[in-house]
Order: sequence, then C-alpha cells, then structure tokens
Amino acid sequence: MIFSGRKSATRPPLGAGPKTACRLTMVTETLLQSHGGVIRLFPGWPPAREAQFANLVAEGHVEVSARMAGGQVAFVTLHRPAGVSLPENSSDIRLRSPWTGQVETWPLPPGASLTLTPDGPVTEPSAQQPAPIEPAQPRVLYADAHATLWLGRKRA
Repeated sequence: MIFSGRKSATRPPLGAGPKTACRLTMVTETLLQSHGGVIRLFPGWPPAREAQFANLVAEGHVEVSARMAGGQVAFVTLHRPAGVSLPENSSDIRLRSPWTGQVETWPLPPGASLTLTPDGPVTEPSAQQPAPIEPAQPRVLYADAHATLWLGRKRA
C-alpha cells in the first residue's frame, strides 16, 4: 500500500482512488502479463531483485503463482478453478517459458493445476511450495519539507 504523510481536506489520501489503482496495475504488470493469449512472467521485473506473487489471474481464468530468486524464475504454478466455463476445445494455456523464452502450450482443464520448474513439470504437487513471505518494512520513497511518500505501512 502506498500512502502519504500529507494531510489535505480537499483530496483523498494517496492510498485511495484511481491513482492507487493505476499504481497497483503498474506493479502487477511488471510481475505478470497475459495479452494475446500468452502468459508472461516477470516481464518488467529486474532479475537481480527477488519477488514472489500468488494467485494473480491471467487470461483464460488461470490463477498464476511464481517466484523469482537468484536471477531466475524458481517455479510457476498455474491453476484453473473447477466450474470455469471455457469455449469448446480451449483448455490449453500458452506460457512464454521464463527459462527458454519460447511460447509453450500446456493442457489445463478446469480444476487442474500445473507446476513448472527449470527442470520441467513437477509431478508431485507439494514439491514446490512458495517461500514464506516476510513482512516488509516500510520505507520512505520520497521526502521533502511538505510531504513524505511511504511504501508500506508506517507503524506508530
């Protein structure tokens, strides 16, 4: 959550409204993109920085979870919830492989999950668990005499 220390009676805080929605879209687009039927992982994320996300929704009703660690994608899990209605013969998903750069096609019918690693598909579903997410410490992104812009929640 992004918010400001500046108080104003005429506008909502920085953590509310359309600007925040734009910022959230910007961040999620650096982690996951799915345009034109192809899912892309971490397309705008610097490889030197670790990142992890869970259950972001891509085109085709696909929930995507992935982790970037040590400069490469450690795993990606794709899940299509049961009960999702799809056009006939369209249960395949297309993923730009973060390891080869090639667009790969994988079958993913409703109710199914698929976990991929640099070594290929994982048959044991629990083999690749997301790392525990540590609480982020708030940090100041910008400060001047008039305002302070924080990333995270400022604890009292």
